[in-house]
Amino acid sequence: MKTIKILFLLVILFTQTIFANSSFSKSNITKPKLRALTGNYVTYTPISQTVSTNSNTEVSVTVYAQCFGSSSGNVNINPTSVAWDDGLKSISFNNYSSGFLSPGQSCKITFKFKKTVTSNYSFQYKFYTNGSGQNDVTIDININYNYVAAPSPPSSRCTLPEVPNFHEEGVQATSIKLNWDVVPGAFNYDISYAPEVNGLYGSPIIHIYTTQNSVTITGLSPNTEYLTGVVANCSNGDRGYFGAGFEFTTLNACYDDLTIPINVTTGTDRKQAANTIIASNTISSNAGAIYHAGTSVTLTNGFNAIAGSSFHAYIAGCTDTFVQKKKSSKQEIEIQKDEKNYLTLYPNPTNGIFTIDFGFDNKNEININIYDIQGKEVYYSSTKGAAFYVSLPNLPAGVYVVKLKGNNYNETMKFIKE
Repeated sequence: MKTIKILFLLVILFTQTIFANSSFSKSNITKPKLRALTGNYVTYTPISQTVSTNSNTEVSVTVYAQCFGSSSGNVNINPTSVAWDDGLKSISFNNYSSGFLSPGQSCKITFKFKKTVTSNYSFQYKFYTNGSGQNDVTIDININYNYVAAPSPPSSRCTLPEVPNFHEEGVQATSIKLNWDVVPGAFNYDISYAPEVNGLYGSPIIHIYTTQNSVTITGLSPNTEYLTGVVANCSNGDRGYFGAGFEFTTLNACYDDLTIPINVTTGTDRKQAANTIIASNTISSNAGAIYHAGTSVTLTNGFNAIAGSSFHAYIAGCTDTFVQKKKSSKQEIEIQKDEKNYLTLYPNPTNGIFTIDFGFDNKNEININIYDIQGKEVYYSSTKGAAFYVSLPNLPAGVYVVKLKGNNYNETMKFIKE
């Protein structure tokens, strides 16, 4: 009987020696802690690893667990200490649901980490297995979070300068040609235009895009004020600096004969005719008018260019251009009469030196009085004959009234001193 007990104790000692020197003592496998004589245990591979990831980028770490032993008991592999605030997002197990592994069973444990950092940051995560005395192991996972500064977004501000020398070359009744200087680096140009309303863009605002440094706008309305401007664009579609635009007025369509009764209170009224223009309107102060016709421009007794206004008239057909033209020949502005003969004054506008043509050979004396627009007399003379020459080069610029009185003769006319 003593021999049997001794043999049993030897078997126990031999068994403990075998387990103590087994191959499971490798550095990447946990050493089991036995429970009773035949305690089950779990190995974890690896028990230490280091991974790196960038800020706000998820990384996965995998640990494999396998249960060994011959006992009917199970081993609990749930962690007892975690650090969720340092980037651990989740822990998942495959082939595992009860929280325990039995001998012969294995599973893969996946840890997912993700953390936003503002500088490089390292963290050691320790996974403590809880075997309730069966198998207590610490698994180290070292996480290095790399801070990568976000690249600065490319500047979307287009720094092209304003377009220089933006100007018009030829306004017509329904079109205008615009030119400007080239802007180095410009991808294209945006030309905008719209009817002018109280000094602002009206509606609709129309845009034309071109890679050239000139454009012709068509489809405009005759005798209409417009605003226009141009801006250089970068290749990314952003706009450069908007330069100063300008206002322009389209010309009137060409008429054979034109009568103008409508007063001009603002801006500049531009009219043209192939043959004749008859004007009976008033040009207000700070307003203006330019009239030209192929044969004559006639100002009736109702016409009035108030002091401070600008008025020009000359002989030219439908040229679609309006200039402040000076007379070099007998290009007259007529005072319309009912009688057969016509009274004329030319040139008009004048530099102060002009001729009054009575239209007939006058045998009686006629008094000539000239008044400024305020009614002050600035000149007096008398004459006989068919015409009278006046020289007043020092007369201030403005509109003047000429009154002619004689035997059964009483006429009034106006002229403009430039």
